[in-house]
Amino acid sequence: MQHKVLDTPRSEKAVKRTTRKTQREVSRRLYDHLISVGLMTALPSVRASRMLGYLAKPAKLLHDGWYLDGAGDSGLVTYFLGNSDSTGQVLRVDRKGKRLQLDTFCRTLGQTQTIVYSVREDKVLQNSLWTDFDRVKRHEDLCKL
Repeated sequence: MQHKVLDTPRSEKAVKRTTRKTQREVSRRLYDHLISVGLMTALPSVRASRMLGYLAKPAKLLHDGWYLDGAGDSGLVTYFLGNSDSTGQVLRVDRKGKRLQLDTFCRTLGQTQTIVYSVREDKVLQNSLWTDFDRVKRHEDLCKL
């Protein structure tokens, strides 16, 4: 009888799983602010169940209060929620490249977060949080944390 040897301990696997999950999520502070200003259909993550429904049936986005930006080529579709001057989210879906980009911004908090996700690879390619407050810009790459 042979015993299988695990390469990594369970706790280390749990840390990797948690890290992958947090890479997909919008910053808690930004998301809470979106909800507080009344944007109830804001997306908390690029892998949220609502997001998967939106990818399957894009008309649901429009039904939930998102607006379609008409100025785009056939492969790239842009939706936005909220006010482009203060607080909101912008979702760019590249149907040909099977990628999406979720930009979440709040001018009051001075923060902007960009998550680039590959649907084909089921992987976050970029997750960046920019803080621009009191004329000091700070950038965090949340994929590297």
